[in-house]
Parts: sequence; C-alpha cells; structure tokens
Amino acid sequence: MRVTLAIVGIIGMSLPLGRLIATPSSMARSSFLCVTLAAVTMITAGPSAFAADPSTLSAKQFAASVRKFPKDLGFGYIGAVFFQKVLYVSCNLGLVAVAEDGSITVYQWSKTDPVIEGPWLDRATPAVWAQRDSDGSLIRFDGKSWRESALPEPPRGYTRGDMLTGFAGVSTAESFHLIGGKLAWLWKSNEGKWELERKPPLTGLASVRAFLPLADGNLYLTSEHSSLLDEQPQPGEKATLFQFHDQWESHTVEDLGIEQSVVVDEGAFARTQDGGVYAISFKGTAHLNGPGRCEALARTSTGGLLASFGSAGVFLRQGESWESVAASPFSPTEQKHIAHLAEDGGRIALVTSPEIEMTSSEKFRHTGTVGIWLSAGGAFRQLKIGE
Repeated sequence: MRVTLAIVGIIGMSLPLGRLIATPSSMARSSFLCVTLAAVTMITAGPSAFAADPSTLSAKQFAASVRKFPKDLGFGYIGAVFFQKVLYVSCNLGLVAVAEDGSITVYQWSKTDPVIEGPWLDRATPAVWAQRDSDGSLIRFDGKSWRESALPEPPRGYTRGDMLTGFAGVSTAESFHLIGGKLAWLWKSNEGKWELERKPPLTGLASVRAFLPLADGNLYLTSEHSSLLDEQPQPGEKATLFQFHDQWESHTVEDLGIEQSVVVDEGAFARTQDGGVYAISFKGTAHLNGPGRCEALARTSTGGLLASFGSAGVFLRQGESWESVAASPFSPTEQKHIAHLAEDGGRIALVTSPEIEMTSSEKFRHTGTVGIWLSAGGAFRQLKIGE
C-alpha cells in the first residue's frame, strides 16, 4: 500500500540531515536541516519497488559523490554500528561498510534517493538493520544476504508526525525491537514478522522517547515535549516511566530532554540534549558526573557503557567512575558537530557530521567536521576515503 501525504504550505522545522521522509527521533538524533516540503511520499506496507540486493560504489566513486554533494545541504553521516568486525555507517549517499583493513564498500538501493537510516545492530539473530528513505522499507543483513521487510503497520496507521519523528532499533541478546509511531514491535525471526508490544496508556500529545528492554520488563519513557523540535524541555515539564507488571505502573520524573538511550549489562542509560548522562530505571533517573559534555553513547561488545565527551575524549564507565580509553581527535576549538559512537573488541569508531545552523540572515552554515575516526587502543586516526 502506498500512502502519499500532501503537506499544505511550507514547513520550516529542524529535521535530521538527509531524512526528509523518516527521521529518527531524539532516540538517535543526527544533524538537523531546515527544509521546505510540498509533499512527502511514504511506503507503509506492501512490496517494495527496489531490489533487496544493493548496487555498490568503490571508495573512489564514493569520494567523488561526496565532493559533488550539494553544498547547501551538506554531506553527513547518520549512524554507526559494528557487525561481524565490519563497521557500518549510514549516510545520505547509502550504507558505508568499513572492513578491518580500512577498505570500504558503499551500498546503494536507489541512485536518486540513496539515503539510509540507522543502522541498528540485532544481537539476538544476529544481523544489522537499516531503513531506506527511498521507500521507507527496512533492510536486514545477516552476514550472507540482504533481506527486506515492510514497516510494521500500526492499527491506526502512521501520522505525518510519526514518519517525521522516525524509527529506531533496540536490541538485547534475546530480542530486537523497532520503535516508532509511539509503539514498539518485537521481531519474530522464526516467523519473519513483527509482533506489536503492549502500548502504555499515553495521554494527550505524549510520545515514546525511550524504549528500554530490561531484565525486569520493558520500560517506556514518555513525554509530551515535541521530539521534532531541537528545543530543551522547560523547567517543570514532566516525563512518565511506564512498566507492565500484571497491569501498567507509572512513575513521573523530570523531563530531561533525552536524545539517546542505551541498554548495557549494568542497566539503562541516557544522554540528554544538554550533554548530561543519566542512569534510568523504573524508580527514576540519576545523574552521572562526567569529564565534559557527552555527545554520544554506545554499548561495548562486552556489555559496558562507552561515552564520547567531546574534546575530553572517549571514556568507559568503570563502577562509579569514567576511564579514558581514547583521546579526542579534535582540538578544543572544534565547532559543533553531531557524533555517533560504536565499539567492537576494543576497536572504537567515532563518526561525526556537521551541525547545520540558521544564521541571522536566514541562511545556513555548517559547523564542525565530517569524518570517520578509528581507534584500536590508541589515538584516533581519520579514515581517508578514496585516497
């Protein structure tokens, strides 16, 4: 089924870079871009118009495409995960796969709209998931072949806001969930289909800001603060934690403005818009002091909590303190950028993209550095593509 939404007039809002159809919410924010849309076309179910198997670009072809990318939009990376020792990085030119030796392959499913969302690691199956902006469908790679899956369709259908807020994948060793449209779906790998999870009793404009599959049950953090606008919650605004134990139980907490959440062996943690790091449980939230403003969180391959604190570097959470594991590749004068973090067996990837800001003259400027930085127990080095 193909659904076309006509958006009357001009929309001027902050949206993640390269995501004009489906934007990951604050659960996985990337660069923001002010856009003007007259219509948005979305695929919510049914067969895809694109093949499951992608075409490929060489490193030199990719580098040439980056150089030709429209300067007013700006090229950027959207997310990063390791899978089977390969680093997968989504961007607005496709899905970049970086092998252990640094060689790259870029996968594209559409030449005219190659943007890829995600990627998300599925530790249960195992596999890596991503989403194609060209038709909204999901793609999954198990290390041998690519498969595609339509987005699960909610009982009430998707709204324009649902699609703009976007989707995120969340995994444990036992499960993989897709979060979007104020709902969560469990992937039933043996049956090749999505199963809708219980929905907490949301009221008003509340939306799911974090879905945390914990040992004692799935934990939802919901908020009525808009996730489409890059704004901090106002003092006094509240969020609600929901967990199901025979019936829904709830707990009201301060709305922290959560942008990213991760589940590690120790529990659940979140990064806020102002760079704070918090532990989250049904009992509430607890602030963790850090060496600076946190720009990205990640789960390590051994179940630990990894965090990038900007110019202070990358740190591993050890008990009640942070241990430095890699110095920042940037100088203290580095301008604002969006960061994504991934780790596998001691290899750390720090992926950055410029932020896009509106100037006083209503023009846009790009701040910060775009790049893929790799560390294997030492200093970061930038991956040189096409050289």
